[in-house]
Amino acid sequence: VHFGGTPSISARATQLLDGDLRFFILGSLLLVVVLLLLTFFRVSFVASSIIAYLSACGATLGVMALLEWPITMMTTTVPVVLMMVGLCDGVHLFNEFEKAIGAGAKRIDAVREMLRLCGSSCLATSVTTALGFASMAYVDVPVVRQYGLITAIGILLNFLATICVIPFLLALFPLRARAKRVTSGRVGFRQSTLRVLSRVSQQHRAKVILGGLLVAVGFAISGLGLQTDTWLLGDMKKDVV
Repeated sequence: VHFGGTPSISARATQLLDGDLRFFILGSLLLVVVLLLLTFFRVSFVASSIIAYLSACGATLGVMALLEWPITMMTTTVPVVLMMVGLCDGVHLFNEFEKAIGAGAKRIDAVREMLRLCGSSCLATSVTTALGFASMAYVDVPVVRQYGLITAIGILLNFLATICVIPFLLALFPLRARAKRVTSGRVGFRQSTLRVLSRVSQQHRAKVILGGLLVAVGFAISGLGLQTDTWLLGDMKKDVV
């Protein structure tokens, strides 16, 4: 027996949206954990980021409920956007905090130095990114307009969660001192890779600029072949409708 028509498609689309939302949230959490562990190797940093991220996601979904905006195919990607923005801010905060701790600062002084150095810059990046998404408020399509506005709101809420939750937790979580390693002047893989890239970009500026322009022009030309497709069923797999 096969069911068709608008009610059947709407019901199936709702199930797919619920599944995608759970997938994106869990996938974003897993990605945050892996990236932070590979970058800093500190459980306290990972826990702080997860708590801040979940707080921002919960607040954003709460705003959607207050505004009576439904979850659409576009808004299921909002958790991923919040993860990217929050992770960038968190990395800057953690980096400055670890520098201050390594320089011998006390925990509370390291938190203050972290906020002094990164607070305004994180605010600026969050506001500019939120304004970019908020510009979708002038789009005629309601689904796209709601996506832009709720993403902008979520980015600002994510900044508040990051700037309030992470410093608070860093001041409370136990911080295990790292053993100092004698490297005999050797640098790690990341540092050596960044040095090579920096050296190449400085010694071959004209070639790097020309290469970047060629890549940009190539993508712009290929983008002219994009087509608009608004068929709802075309976004679904063949075995779900």
